[in-house]
Formats: sequence, structure tokens, C-alpha cells
Amino acid sequence: MGEPRGVLGGRLAVMAAMVDRAIPGPQLVLAAIGRWGARLAEREHLVGLDRRLLRDVGLTRADAVREASKPFWRR
Repeated sequence: MGEPRGVLGGRLAVMAAMVDRAIPGPQLVLAAIGRWGARLAEREHLVGLDRRLLRDVGLTRADAVREASKPFWRR
């Protein structure tokens, strides 16, 4: 008669998860775009900090400029 419904459902869930990882869905693309936007905004904010605030977080002006000059997709 086949497998119990719970076992089959579990196998289908595993297969669906494998497909989701193999082919990025719209949610993954939107999440990546959101991360990129946040990263860009954080870098713009960082480069706008004054020397005192940069020193408080252990960075120099050169560090901030170097970080801000990275492309948005790079960590």
C-alpha cells in the first residue's frame, strides 16, 4: 500500500529543500538584494563618521574609506 504518510511527507520535504537550495527562488533573490542594500547603507554611514567615532570603534579614516570603496556585493 506504500509508505506511511509521515515518511512520504518527510521525503518530499527533503526533496523540496534540495530543489530550493539548487535553484534560488524569489525569496532568496530578494533577501540578497536586501543584504546588499543594507551593506551599502552601512558603508555610506561608516565613511560619514567623524574621527572620534571611528576611533571609538577601532577604525581609522583610511579603514572607513577602504571599506566604503568595496562593491556592495563584497563582504
